[in-house]
Amino acid sequence: MQKTIIFKLLILIIILSLNYSTVSLGQTSTDSTGISAPTPIELTDINYEIEQTEKKLNKMQYGLAPDATVARIDTALKKYVDFINKQANEFNEYNPNNLSKFFLENTYRSWEGFNSKLHNWKTDINIRIVAIQKNIDELDKLKARWDLTSSDDKIKEELVDLNSRISEVIGDIKDIRKKFVQKKWKLLLIEDKISEITTFNNNIIEEVSQLQQHLRDSLFIASSQPLWKVKVEKSDFSPVKPRLKKVWHENSKTMVNYLKTINLSPFLILIFFITVLFFFLRVKYLKLERDDSDPGYKSILRTLIDRPVLTLFSIILITYHLLFPNYPLIIAQILTLILLINMRYILAGFIDNE
Repeated sequence: MQKTIIFKLLILIIILSLNYSTVSLGQTSTDSTGISAPTPIELTDINYEIEQTEKKLNKMQYGLAPDATVARIDTALKKYVDFINKQANEFNEYNPNNLSKFFLENTYRSWEGFNSKLHNWKTDINIRIVAIQKNIDELDKLKARWDLTSSDDKIKEELVDLNSRISEVIGDIKDIRKKFVQKKWKLLLIEDKISEITTFNNNIIEEVSQLQQHLRDSLFIASSQPLWKVKVEKSDFSPVKPRLKKVWHENSKTMVNYLKTINLSPFLILIFFITVLFFFLRVKYLKLERDDSDPGYKSILRTLIDRPVLTLFSIILITYHLLFPNYPLIIAQILTLILLINMRYILAGFIDNE
């Protein structure tokens, strides 16, 4: 009998604890939303709240001012559409079965650079859309609170004169909100246009990737005669001038387009700090007056001390490679050549001439 009573008590305790946990969880989930229903403003605080609301509205007015960045993006975007279409048309004029690995890689990097520029524009626009939406949400909260206050019976009965001021505040909130909504839609249209061009770019990139994959798949397939059996005719390389002109056009176009898509300002600032840090470390190391008995002294001597300019220049080139990975292959070849020449003199102290 006692065991039965104890068992029932345990069941009752478990049921009560489960109910309490459920209620607690329900309260927590409700509170965790962080959304509180608007409440009317107390009668004694109305004048103060009107002043605070007017200050907020005046501050929000700055968000409606013309944005130079948005204007620049909007203007550049209109020109960029024609530019992208022109590049796509030039690419489609080539025979897809007769494109070299060098050309495809260059084309891939170019279109990735175009995408990077569009991504930066989209990020700038999106940041402004988010900021505007925050202002709209804040205005909605203000309006909801003032609507409740204006419909409060106490306000209507005791302070009739304040109703006109409250109505003015609500009207100002509606006007500013309308302007923010209009600006938001303009930005959304620009963002949509950027997304449309980005999709077009991605289709070109996908096509180039497929052509690259086709080249890799057919790498060990004998699609033509061996080199020693090929008969070279004059028509294969003549006329030379138009061919060289076309090569020059493609490479120069790639270079110009690449320079238009990058922003060198961060790189130049970074190089300034790297240069200052490099020579600061060099001066500090010279003051230490180390000798051959110190581990690593010869390595430091041959790079930081004996050949500082070459070492620093090599660091700058490597930094450029890390910051701008999608540069054209012609730049990659120039950078590689310069690095090889630099390393020939830097490594001369570490290895023999042979």
